[in-house]
Amino acid sequence: MSLLLALVLAQDTGRAQDPAILESLKWLARHQEADGTWRAMEFTARCVGNQKCENATVKHPPGDLGITALALLAFFAAGYGVGSADVYGGLDFGKCVRAGVKALLSAQQKSGWIAIAKQEKPMYVHAIALAALSHAWRSTLTQPSTDFPAEKFAEAVQRAVEVMCTGRKTG
Repeated sequence: MSLLLALVLAQDTGRAQDPAILESLKWLARHQEADGTWRAMEFTARCVGNQKCENATVKHPPGDLGITALALLAFFAAGYGVGSADVYGGLDFGKCVRAGVKALLSAQQKSGWIAIAKQEKPMYVHAIALAALSHAWRSTLTQPSTDFPAEKFAEAVQRAVEVMCTGRKTG
């Protein structure tokens, strides 16, 4: 619910200042894995202190790349991008975004697919990851990053779009 709240309420309105949105993003930042991804099944391992999350029972876990892309979309919708330098309670939102984007970029295959082996619903995950990379590219226009220049995203997004177009023609 908090992810949806961030996506809906903060869309393109600049930096989100609503306490509920900031708390949602801080939760996401605290639960990000060291490799930049967010995981559907192991997120409780990242809980700290007395604030343990309930361990949700997920019978059919979605792809972690899809979860990562959705988490990134929440940050982008709230106005944080690859060049953000905002820190809340010791949580660096820009660092979270850059790590998540790096995870998506490293999962992109030479063919343009954004996927991992044995992934369920690969086109679904690919499409969400493409949306997140497109927003990352867009964020470089207002928040430039030396680590992630716009040109880096242009090529990755183009290859991912070509996969979508090819899938449409053949499927």
